Amino acid sequence: QTGIGLREKTLEYIGINSTEKGYLDNDPSNKSKHIKPLVIFIDRGSGVRNIKNTPELFNVIEKGCGDFCKALKVKLHTLGVEEQVRLISRSSVLIGLHGSGLAHVIYMPESTKREPSFLIEFLPYKYSCRDWYHVAANVAGVNYISVMNKKLPTKPLKYGGNNENEPCYNDPGLCGTLYC
Repeated sequence: QTGIGLREKTLEYIGINSTEKGYLDNDPSNKSKHIKPLVIFIDRGSGVRNIKNTPELFNVIEKGCGDFCKALKVKLHTLGVEEQVRLISRSSVLIGLHGSGLAHVIYMPESTKREPSFLIEFLPYKYSCRDWYHVAANVAGVNYISVMNKKLPTKPLKYGGNNENEPCYNDPGLCGTLYC
């Protein structure tokens, strides 16, 4: 396993305390100033490859957290690399659509019985050919959950007037090709 110690060495190099986790509740009414688990939701913004109902989904996550945890919606592409690593290294849950932002799972704290950590990956319709982030979560010792869209996209995933991806949905053998 080449991933052993990668998180700690990277955090050490950047100057991040690898034992700091969660979100410090600085609410003046909260005298205990306790640390809340941190839930990061990756918001990819607008574009072809995003979650259509991001605001509603994040609202559900926030309500689910209640007073127990802190949910943040983050556009990773607007942050510097150090900021991204610092944020993810403190998180208990990382949620996002299949894409490179999920590679940050390698900086998450390892899951323990007392303090579990999770990567939740949303997968596009019939997308089962690439398990990169599942593998990365396993290497990092983070629990992995996938959620797959069950509906055919209403818009093509590739630019052009028709749905160029239709063959990809109907032929599982094409899934791992550059075409799909």
